[in-house]
Amino acid sequence: MKMAKSTKAYKLIPLNLLLNIENLAKFSFGKKINQRIELYEKFLSVRDKHYLDWAIEQVVLWDRTVVDEKVIHIHGDADDVFPIKYISATSIK
Repeated sequence: MKMAKSTKAYKLIPLNLLLNIENLAKFSFGKKINQRIELYEKFLSVRDKHYLDWAIEQVVLWDRTVVDEKVIHIHGDADDVFPIKYISATSIK
C-alpha cells in the first residue's frame, strides 16, 4: 500500500478486468483462483468504474492518525489485502 501510495501505481489497475469478472474467469486456472473469482462476483456488486477508481484511491490514501474510540474494528486473520500482522490493537476491552 505504501508503494502504491507513493508511486500512484493504483491508478494503473486495469479496472476493465474487474468490471467484467465473467470474462476473467474464462482464463483462470486452479481451484483457489476460481474460488476467489466467485467471491469477487458475489461481493463486487458495484461495478461502476468511477466508483471503483474513487474507492481504491480512498483505501490507498487512507491516513488516519487519531483512533476513533467509537469504531469497533473486526478483522479476520486470513486477509490477503490487509494482513493481520499490520493491524495494531489500540485497546482491548
